[in-house]
Amino acid sequence: MSYPAIVYTRADVENKHADDSVYDQTIKYKVIIIDKNPDSSIVERMLTFKYAIFDRHYAVNGLNHDMFTVSYKIVPCFTGQISKNIPIHK
Repeated sequence: MSYPAIVYTRADVENKHADDSVYDQTIKYKVIIIDKNPDSSIVERMLTFKYAIFDRHYAVNGLNHDMFTVSYKIVPCFTGQISKNIPIHK
């Protein structure tokens, strides 16, 4: 892997149900920015995102890791199709 790098994984999917179907869904991702520079411009940029929450910073083997949670909401329509994505902040 070369640095700086961005690593992300899906962390959670929260479904709300009614009438045997999903009416609301929130998807959360964990995003880790890995950089040799402790004052990474990528981290500074991520801090400006409305739907990104800074979780923590740690250093391992001379690499700085900054972890964020990014959430967005999917609103299914009544036909079961996804109508639009709406970022959220929880």
